[in-house]
Amino acid sequence: MLGVEPGEYPRFEAFERRVLKKAVEEINEKTDLKVSYSKKRTGRKVTHIEFMIEKKEINRYAQLVQSSAERVWQEIGNLRKKYQDILKDVRPHLNRLNENQILFLLINLDTSLYPLEAAIEIIKNADKNKRLTNPMGFLIRSFQIDMNRAKYKELTLIPRKLDKELFVQQLGNEEKKGELKSAKDIMEPLIYLLEKSVSENTLNLLKEPLLNALEAEEKGTVYIPVPDEVYKEWFEKNYLQSIKEFLRENFDVSDVVVEVVSKESDGQ
Repeated sequence: MLGVEPGEYPRFEAFERRVLKKAVEEINEKTDLKVSYSKKRTGRKVTHIEFMIEKKEINRYAQLVQSSAERVWQEIGNLRKKYQDILKDVRPHLNRLNENQILFLLINLDTSLYPLEAAIEIIKNADKNKRLTNPMGFLIRSFQIDMNRAKYKELTLIPRKLDKELFVQQLGNEEKKGELKSAKDIMEPLIYLLEKSVSENTLNLLKEPLLNALEAEEKGTVYIPVPDEVYKEWFEKNYLQSIKEFLRENFDVSDVVVEVVSKESDGQ
């Protein structure tokens, strides 16, 4: 079962160090199982191993959502590099649409129906056409993009205004208004607000950075950690200003800063 040939590890000590411990460590690190073992002896010699196996008490779904979100943003980052020349060309012509929306359109464009050059001109014209109240909706319909099957819908998300009264109600005590004991004091109620105004997928993307927010040493500044530059740009374009204004008006927060924090720097 272990792939060990007869006579390969005549000494149990070597077998345990090179095979058994490594296998147990890998299972504990990479699966939802927690494995341990004890050695049973006959006289002074180890003759049996008893394994204890149990499920880890963790939210497996949350882990899957997190790993899925990380993969999505890595893929979006690669696509942004692929279309970077086009985005650079289109950027000066944008007044109402943002780069993320353009990237979404390019990714989901059927070039057999609309050649890339023609699509770019349609995007530019739609953005500057004041008669179009919803240029993004117009472009999605024009390019015949099926939103049920579209890829990377995260790029189209637009923030909504936060309900201040609901926030104070969830905070539980209006006397706290204007007081910020720690960044975490307000993040959980803020997430409660977001639950009322964003989709479940968006909420999953926002939750972890907000819950890990830190109050800086300089009073009044809150840092929100995110995993990469693509995520940072999406967060800043879609949510930062709304959150910043809300916290400035309701708490003693002068600034909110989004910082890229790599996994290697966790705990530093």
